[in-house]
Amino acid sequence: MADTLIIDPRYCGPRSLGHGGYFAGLLAPAISNTTEVTLRSPIPVGAPINVSSSETGVTAYTLAGTLIAETVGVEAALTPCPTVSLPSARLSEARSHELPHHNVECFACGRRRPSHDGLGLTPGETGAGIVACTWTPKIEFSATTDFVSPEFAWAALDCPGAYALPTPNMVMLGRITASLCGRIRLLEPHVVCARLSKQLGPRFFTDSAIYTASGELRAMAHSIWFEVSPERWSDMLASA
Repeated sequence: MADTLIIDPRYCGPRSLGHGGYFAGLLAPAISNTTEVTLRSPIPVGAPINVSSSETGVTAYTLAGTLIAETVGVEAALTPCPTVSLPSARLSEARSHELPHHNVECFACGRRRPSHDGLGLTPGETGAGIVACTWTPKIEFSATTDFVSPEFAWAALDCPGAYALPTPNMVMLGRITASLCGRIRLLEPHVVCARLSKQLGPRFFTDSAIYTASGELRAMAHSIWFEVSPERWSDMLASA
């Protein structure tokens, strides 16, 4: 892994901040098959990020020394969100709506991004406690093979969890633990789904997964989200 990363502003989550799942996926390939990435502070875009690797994990800092993220390989087995059929996922997209805490410019699910730019995820309720949508990865999501690069798979595992949360307040991803258990083929339709597994006060725990159209599991994640006050949200955007 390079000693320095610069996140292109295209790969944003909230406006002017890096996308948590995408950034986690950039850090994760150097670790084990299942990797836990904890986000400690907002991810800058368009600025150098120092990355340090060791036998136990990877840490990322701003040039000023602020810890952004740290990763570690884990042994614990993840529980994937159950899948739905491809037709059901398509029907769920029609029920998708912009959330109060939704980031309209988000690389993965932003409603104001052009259709050709971003992952284009639009999760909606299935009626079974699961949100789901379809995803057909574009050629640009891998530079050298017929399969999706890890950082884009991690990005796709991130955002659907936010749609499964029962809160109107702003939320931020605090930790994502993911496993890529199969290759995700470009230009083929997949189902991306998520569910709420637990809530502890202002913390929400979600499971998400990516499946092929025939129901084969390709990737899964467990995520922890935190409610953020409007004042804190504004402060984070202003500091970017």
